[in-house]
Amino acid sequence: MINPYFAPLLAERGQLDGAAQVRNLTDCGWAVGNQYRPLTSFCCGVIRGQGIAVRLFTRETEPRALCTGRDGPVWTDSCLEFFFQPGRGGAYLNLEMNANGAYLAAVGLGRAERRFLQSFTDLAVEVAPFRRADGWGVEAFIPFSLASVCFGEPFSLAAGDSFFANAYKCADDAPQPHYQALFPVGTPSPDFHRPEFFGTITVTEAEE
Repeated sequence: MINPYFAPLLAERGQLDGAAQVRNLTDCGWAVGNQYRPLTSFCCGVIRGQGIAVRLFTRETEPRALCTGRDGPVWTDSCLEFFFQPGRGGAYLNLEMNANGAYLAAVGLGRAERRFLQSFTDLAVEVAPFRRADGWGVEAFIPFSLASVCFGEPFSLAAGDSFFANAYKCADDAPQPHYQALFPVGTPSPDFHRPEFFGTITVTEAEE
């Protein structure tokens, strides 16, 4: 049984630091690369009435970052990803980001049925990359208004609500390919488009 992740309900994104649990991703166990495993962390919060805020950071000091445009093959670069769905069996949104802040965002039921968000809405995810001496990361914000358009019905989250998600680190074409996940992916080879392995994220009131 994998422990759920508890995302605090916050008034603003600046409260994510110190309020949200930081959890490390783990290696997926797939036979790739040379066992390179940069330490990668995840935290998430829900901004009251606004959307989902996510931060991912990895201690990778020389990331591959060739993609610069939206919806390119960012998974071939050093990539940090967040996939989520409101309920089991429904569509999920995949957000894949590199160190340039280039990102891919699509929605659908599975790998073969995906639509890029920019093909049907002007609303967008906010992605902000950042660098530190010991690595790089991204902060992403998914507005409820955008999620509602993606899933075809009103979407919001309050304390006590849950949704399903996973966070990933990959680098398909990097000199040292690697794959990590927040919740284990039980496949014999690399495949992140497996919502049956998404874990539970439960929204809680932030501690005073």
